[in-house]
Formats: sequence, structure tokens, C-alpha cells
Amino acid sequence: MKRVIITGGSGFIGRALTRELLDAGYEIVWLSRNPEKTRDVPTGVRVEKWDARTAQGWSALADGAFAIVNFAGESVGVPPVRWTNERKQRIRNSRLNAVNAVLEAVRLAREKPRVVVQASAVGYYGARGDEIITEKNSAGHDFLADTASAIEGASAAIEELGIRRVITRFGLPLDKSGGAFPFLVLPFRFFVGGPLGSGRQFVPWIHLRDATRAIKFLIEREDARGAYNITAPEPLTNA
Repeated sequence: MKRVIITGGSGFIGRALTRELLDAGYEIVWLSRNPEKTRDVPTGVRVEKWDARTAQGWSALADGAFAIVNFAGESVGVPPVRWTNERKQRIRNSRLNAVNAVLEAVRLAREKPRVVVQASAVGYYGARGDEIITEKNSAGHDFLADTASAIEGASAAIEELGIRRVITRFGLPLDKSGGAFPFLVLPFRFFVGGPLGSGRQFVPWIHLRDATRAIKFLIEREDARGAYNITAPEPLTNA
């Protein structure tokens, strides 16, 4: 059975991806800082402890694993939170620390994983208005763009180890079960919903099921490497 290690497996996308991969017959291991507090673990999933900074205690799992999917990192804003300087530093550091932990585990593995999937976001491109963007566009210069660029740059060392690396730049994942969508809908349920400002802000989005199928596809396709924009074909405006 092919083993897939998922950091951040108990999160919104991680849980959906877990269901997708379990149905396909994969062995799934979640890495968690507090395994004893991890709730609603799907049947067949192992939860192992890590410190989200190093490979200590879990590196043996990477030896012979089929894939590592790195979703770890402090939430950017679900539920909505204020971006203080302290919080922005935690958002950035938590992701870079997780990348370094994965790198360490891969280096220690005698039989290397076939692929490492590193989560990123379309925030990599910065605010570009209605400009058409592809994965070949350069990074922007705001906080999200700088953070995404730093994460992707740090994970490049995976390829130097001869391992296939996939960067998934997610749009806003939407599903009724969780994530941002319930918070977007809430004002409308109280009859106070409406566009923000001009409403012309573009929102690259992706349905949760499509996102998980895309990740599974990228894990399994031996010729898939580099950055992919995980978004629906047509972005919508806030309005």
C-alpha cells in the first residue's frame, strides 16, 4: 500500500484530500503537534506526532513513502482574524519551519519519497486587478506574495535531492462544510450581505472536491512538477 504523509491533514483541505486518497487505497499518515487532541480522525488514518520544525520522531515514516503533502501552517484568516505584525510573522515562520522539517526528513530517508507536494496560494502573484495570470507570472510584492515566494523558494531544495516537487497555488477553496464559505455566507443569512467596496475585486476560487482531485492527479502524474494554479477556469468578482 502506498503511504502518503500529510502535514496539516486535519485541516479543511487535508481532510478532504484524506478521504479522496483513502477511497483510492492509499495508506494515510497525518502529522500533528497534538495527536491526542486530534478529533474525528477517519478510520484507517494514523496520527503521528511532530514538532512542525524538525524531522525528529517521524523521519522514519518518510523512508519509503510514496508522497509527502505539506499543508502545515497557521491559518491566514479562517475564521477572519486581524493581521497584526506578530500574527504575520507566525504565518510566515510556521510555513517555513514546516518546509524545513520536510526537507530534513527527505534528506534522512534512504528510500526517498517519489514526490513532495508543497502548498502555496495564488496570493503569490499579489494584487493584479483583472490581469490574466498564469503559473509563469512572477511574484508580487505584498505580504502574501512575499510569504508564498519564500515558501516556494525554501522548498526548491527538494528538487536538488532528485525528488519531484509540485507547488499547488490554491485559489479560495469553497465548500458548504467549512473553510471560508460559511463566513462569506453568514452576513446574507442576516440580510446584511453585499459586495465589499466596489465589488470588482477578482476572487480566484476552486471547489473543494476539484481541489482534492487535482492534488491526487498531481501526486500520481510522474511528469507533473513545478507550479500549478489550483483554481476554477473562470475567476469571479466579489460582487
